[in-house]
Amino acid sequence: MSILTKPYILNLPIDSEIPIELGSFSPDENFLLLKIGTNLITNTKKSLININNQEYINKNKSELSLIYENEIEEYKKKIKNIEYENDISLKNKEKLYETMNLYYRENIIRFDKAFEEFKTANNHLQNELKIKNTEITELNNKLIQRISEEANKKNQSTIEIGNKGEFLFQDIANETFRDFPEYYSKHVGELGHVGDVHLFFKDFNILCDTKLHKSVVGKTHREQIKSDLQRNTKFKFAWLVSYDSGICKYNQAPFVFDSIMDEDGDKLYVCYINNFSSNENKHELLRSLWYSCKTLYEDVIQKQNNNNELSKLKIFKDNTLKTLEIMIKTSREMNENIKMLQQTKQVLDDAIKSINNNNSILSINDKYLDIIKNWWNSNIKFESNNNIKSNIIFKKFSKENNESNITTDEFKKIIMSIVDDNKIIQPNTKNGCITIKDINFVNN
Repeated sequence: MSILTKPYILNLPIDSEIPIELGSFSPDENFLLLKIGTNLITNTKKSLININNQEYINKNKSELSLIYENEIEEYKKKIKNIEYENDISLKNKEKLYETMNLYYRENIIRFDKAFEEFKTANNHLQNELKIKNTEITELNNKLIQRISEEANKKNQSTIEIGNKGEFLFQDIANETFRDFPEYYSKHVGELGHVGDVHLFFKDFNILCDTKLHKSVVGKTHREQIKSDLQRNTKFKFAWLVSYDSGICKYNQAPFVFDSIMDEDGDKLYVCYINNFSSNENKHELLRSLWYSCKTLYEDVIQKQNNNNELSKLKIFKDNTLKTLEIMIKTSREMNENIKMLQQTKQVLDDAIKSINNNNSILSINDKYLDIIKNWWNSNIKFESNNNIKSNIIFKKFSKENNESNITTDEFKKIIMSIVDDNKIIQPNTKNGCITIKDINFVNN
């Protein structure tokens, strides 16, 4: 227990010798010495002035000596009590320090043990996840293989039925148009997006697609033949032939025409043929369809080609504007995606940086961590809009802690662990100094 003291200067004769023991006296003993001496000399002076009798003086001296001897004994007892209390306090502090040291050591051992258990559990979990992923992958592969096999069987059956209808229609068409100038047919069912049968004539060609459906032919097949017709520019006509059923929305008559536009704005024609197998005179039906196509070709398509340049320019303009709008929209979406990716990257960078900092701090001696924390709390204060670099703080810390062997990098890592991330400005280079915001030294 420390006692507050104050200095006091005394004037002594120049040739006087100061007792050596005086330097070992405590503040209480010094005070006792002054008090006893002062009282003794003061009272003696007063007695000498009024009484010259030597016996009376001796009597008073004896009485004074007895009084002050009693006081001296009391002060000695007090001094002994103070020294005893100090000894007890010191022993208690040593015992408390040993207890705290043992506690921290046990905590460090528990932490190391828990960390090892966590690593073991994590490795075990990772191995289990790998095994589960392998099992799931194998099951998915088996499922995909089975689905593929079933689909192949179904497709094979569908292809066989489709080929039967395609060749049947090609035979009927060959019989119907065998005497037409420059006519011939071609089966293309094994190719994609070109229909099943192509009919070639002197002036125009027809793309045909046949369906052997028991139920109504739906929108999907209608859209498919339109797409196939637009893809194959050498055809102006397409026939969708349904053998045993009608075609949805176009089943009001044995056949119904519909028109679409190609990329150049020219008209193309699709003919939907319903219940072809139930028609008693299939050859006459096909001839009627051909003459209808020829009339459309001569009256519409040929005239359309004469005025096609202006239409092409208009379509080119419209397509260009549409493309420009799509490009602008795509550019905006790309910019938004880039911002999102940048934000995600920043989050990942911060997480990785935090993990690296935590891993680095685990390897630093706990003694340095406590020293720097205590020094920081005593020497750093909050001050808005004032920033200090870590190297300046390290220089001040090193000057005040000469016995510390901590490096600049270790110091920086500990600072990053005790300061909030939003108060730290990262350096431009890997080994650069960090800057801490809104702080200052206590003595500034």
